[in-house]
Amino acid sequence: MRVKSSTPKLASKEGESRILSSQGAVCQRLTSILCPLFIVANHATVPRMFSQLLLLFALLYSSDYKNGDVGVQLVLPTDSTIAATSQIPPSCMISSSNPRVMWHLRLDRSPNPTDLTPKEFVHQIRGRREDPTGTIVLADSALKIGDIECWWLLLEEPSGTFGWLAFPAIGKQVIVASVLTNKDGWKRGGEQVMQSLQSIELLDPIALVSEKMSGLDASSSVLAQLNEQSLQSLIGFHEWRRIQTTDRSGASDIGYMQVSISTGTVKDINDVKKEHVDPPDGIIVTVRSRILPNPETGVVIDGVGHYWMSWNGKDERWSNRITRWLDRVSAVKSETGIRSRAKLGMSKPSLLVMQQDLTSNAIETPFQAITEEPWMPRALSWILGPLLKDSNAPRFIWHIYDNSSTPRIATRTDIISMNADGTKTIASDFGSRGNTVSTTVDNNGRLIKQTQQGNILITGSSKETLRQIWQPQNLW
Repeated sequence: MRVKSSTPKLASKEGESRILSSQGAVCQRLTSILCPLFIVANHATVPRMFSQLLLLFALLYSSDYKNGDVGVQLVLPTDSTIAATSQIPPSCMISSSNPRVMWHLRLDRSPNPTDLTPKEFVHQIRGRREDPTGTIVLADSALKIGDIECWWLLLEEPSGTFGWLAFPAIGKQVIVASVLTNKDGWKRGGEQVMQSLQSIELLDPIALVSEKMSGLDASSSVLAQLNEQSLQSLIGFHEWRRIQTTDRSGASDIGYMQVSISTGTVKDINDVKKEHVDPPDGIIVTVRSRILPNPETGVVIDGVGHYWMSWNGKDERWSNRITRWLDRVSAVKSETGIRSRAKLGMSKPSLLVMQQDLTSNAIETPFQAITEEPWMPRALSWILGPLLKDSNAPRFIWHIYDNSSTPRIATRTDIISMNADGTKTIASDFGSRGNTVSTTVDNNGRLIKQTQQGNILITGSSKETLRQIWQPQNLW
């Protein structure tokens, strides 16, 4: 299908507010999964206002899932998602993402003051309820996982199938995995759930604390070195990225994006007319994107984001705009974020984020929060590769603003590993939700490839390559 572009070209003037955007079914998913890694800043999402747009390093639900709050690591079942997490009390919910095979798996860390055995703990849970008539005990036995002696109880009742697996944990605690499904769900998905349960590994709480402290120290060190001189090497950075979906038959192009870094002032991101030219007081990361999630519908999603950060990283402001259009019909959403440093009467920096539907002129309730150190400015999330190219630290932990679903303050962890060919892989996760981003960059920090949820592949590319792909479709 050939689409007529009713918007200015992405590759035209710098001042044009054009973007490359996301997808319908795919579009919704893509804008949420596309989170800037190098980038790791978020653009805007269509359905949720701004999930991390093209992060151009893939966001993918990793099969190996680690939750430091509960203290476990396991292999996720196929077609599953992290539905919810909690720090107090420590827990997480993993659910089937296949509507034809529904099940839920909940992991909890609970106190065990009387040192009950796993068997006693499981039966204590069962004793809090009454088995209805017709209940069948499918399993009630010891289960050894690694070197740990656990207990597994599985009941089939008229209203559903329920299971509990208990692990002893350090410090008079116990970890319980609870399964909720129905007879058909267990028949279709029970084997995968059991394989996931048998892959559980308990994490060392002392090692977790040590890793966290070293990660926070490494991030604080990077932020402490931010100044006009240290950021000079990033100014002029420019990169094109190719966005594709992959399956067994190969890869299909669905979009592209452009990331660049320049100097400027906070006024520049809103195109404010100035009576005189102010000297730059920080950097501006500009991200432009275009996505055609479903060629058959012809709906195009354009996005543009400007992220300003002061030289020392203490102040930041960003402006995102997402336009979804078909022919001459369009819908526009925007997000503006402002982070100000601590001031009189406020001991810590504060964040204010406003989202607006510009088509209906509806404004959502502003998101406000106090930020903690070390804080990653949104601008840096898009250029993490070049920022960390000379760092030897294996782990970084930051506090970030996350809008991939409901706006929130989250903890981001980046684990860096060196590859034999001299490239680096950055594995990033965002607050125990299972959305791990894996990005490979070269020795200059430039993107080689990124893979994300939904079989999305993002690779470093060139303007000419992308022009040849999209100009014939009138989408350049």
